[in-house]
Amino acid sequence: MSLSKQFFTYLFLAILSTSTFAQTGWTTCNTNPGVLTGTTTSILPTDSTPLATFVSPPSPTSTIPNTEFVVMLNDSIASDSMGFAIIGTSIDGRVSPMNMGLSVGDSFSIAAFSYDIQQIKLIVHGIFNNQAAIPPIAIPCCTFFDNIIPNFCTNLNAMGISDSSDINDLNDVMTFVAAFAPGRGLSLAGLSFILTGISDSTIAGLGCTYGINICHAADSISSNHDHYVVTTGVNTTKIAGNDALQTAISPNPFKHTITAKISSKTSGKHNIQVLDAMGKVVHQKANNWAAGTQTLNLDLSHLSAGLYYLRITNPMHVVTQKIIKQ
Repeated sequence: MSLSKQFFTYLFLAILSTSTFAQTGWTTCNTNPGVLTGTTTSILPTDSTPLATFVSPPSPTSTIPNTEFVVMLNDSIASDSMGFAIIGTSIDGRVSPMNMGLSVGDSFSIAAFSYDIQQIKLIVHGIFNNQAAIPPIAIPCCTFFDNIIPNFCTNLNAMGISDSSDINDLNDVMTFVAAFAPGRGLSLAGLSFILTGISDSTIAGLGCTYGINICHAADSISSNHDHYVVTTGVNTTKIAGNDALQTAISPNPFKHTITAKISSKTSGKHNIQVLDAMGKVVHQKANNWAAGTQTLNLDLSHLSAGLYYLRITNPMHVVTQKIIKQ
């Protein structure tokens, strides 16, 4: 079997393993993917999504120190046929639908992707600078990969990648990975499986990739991603003018506790989160409420003085209000 066929056979077998990976996420190196809130929110085309917040953060950060976010177009099919197409990336989860080329009626999801960018940098450096050991000869790694994928390194150069210094964020990683599947749009599963394929022992043994096992983690469960629907109506992430979900908080500023009167037109699970100024969840709880007005008392005496946000989400809407602890 040729090395070319070995490589793509490995990728094919990895793809067949989707059902196994899908139980806990697409992960390697005993990592855990970051779990987002799983809410669905309406958003205006010109608005931006909020900072992404984790219900459960990715771990361990010593193994996957870099976390960014992919944006997927719902109801699309990536050309790798493994899920929704990735249409962009974000450093912190904030994206504008209009800047992503989305319009009213489109829906999209945001998911966390955690990895170690230094591993990718080393692999890129190896491909451009190392020799592939194919006894009894050694050839430049670019020549080896060109034999698998025609013009592999030339295509990388054309996309702005010629050495490790060109890999600086997830968007650059996506560009690098796309070179292994030229002309094919990537899904989140496809991104994971190609990274896994690059780590295969057949490739590692050549000396091009320093034998690195690329550590990464992504949640395969759609309900753990954040979902957005682009609409012309009132942005339900804002309280002003929105009577579908409202809250009134007192006292504000507060010293120890707050009382929130919450009016909701939707029955079901309501998630209550308090976020700090950086978007980190510092307090949370959930209640199953019928439609109507509820009173919620929150003891936040354990928090330091400063600016926070109270976010309430139900199956249909989100409302966020600034609160200040003295």
